Amino acid sequence: MTEQKEMLVKRIDENERKLSDVRKLQRNRTYKRVIKDLLNQMDFIDQHWHTVIDETRLMQLRTTKMAISHLLNLDKQYEQDIKQCKLELQKINNIKNEIARDYDLETNIDVTAKETKGYDYE
Repeated sequence: MTEQKEMLVKRIDENERKLSDVRKLQRNRTYKRVIKDLLNQMDFIDQHWHTVIDETRLMQLRTTKMAISHLLNLDKQYEQDIKQCKLELQKINNIKNEIARDYDLETNIDVTAKETKGYDYE
């Protein structure tokens, strides 16, 4: 197995484990309470950010909101990364088909470009 394939397989495995852990957490009652508090904090920030005069405090609120958003979307982020890694792995495993498809696409683009040369668009 090539180094790139090994890296993708390892990344898929790690992200699947992380996703499983996040889903277990999402079913946990205490975690649900924490998420509820985070959502309340995010709502507070959304409703009061415009009253903050201090630039440093405003940056802290912005950073806090980004961190909360990141935590709330962990499962979606892991799912997306798994999907992307699997697509990359599929390309590597079917490299001959990918090269042929890219070649067909490039030749079609060249033909299209040749056909349109000298065409008056006005």
